[in-house]
Amino acid sequence: VSQPCRVDLDVTQKRLFFLIEGGPGLLRGTYTAMLWARAGLLYKIVPDSLDFILSFGGGTSMRSEPWTSFVMGNAILNVHAGSAYLAGGLGFSTKEQTSRKGGIDLVGEVGVDLFKVNSSVGSIFFELRAPVLTSDRSFEKHHKLLLGFRYIF
Repeated sequence: VSQPCRVDLDVTQKRLFFLIEGGPGLLRGTYTAMLWARAGLLYKIVPDSLDFILSFGGGTSMRSEPWTSFVMGNAILNVHAGSAYLAGGLGFSTKEQTSRKGGIDLVGEVGVDLFKVNSSVGSIFFELRAPVLTSDRSFEKHHKLLLGFRYIF
């Protein structure tokens, strides 16, 4: 003889994702063209509303001396409004010219999700990196403008 049985299942959304991002950009000084790429993690603090992104990668200038390859990283909060988002936080950049210094950057992003397939998302964004103002890293000579594509999986 069998008795009916009931089983309760809790279904949770995936919250931790990998990401890759990259694209072209401009380095201030003479607005020199560059290419950059980063990899990282995205954690959905509040799904579809608030994310934390931690990414790290490098960039290279399209010119030679005094420009050089450099490394940059971000720790940002990403706030969604539908498919559009704003992000802000802190970053770090090593020197992109042999005569410059690296340091802490303020990072701001504006973007839009282009597609969602299952749990993967592709988006395009614009990023402004401004140095935390010090006597040796002025905004005029040390900011970066980046156009990027981000793939979250």
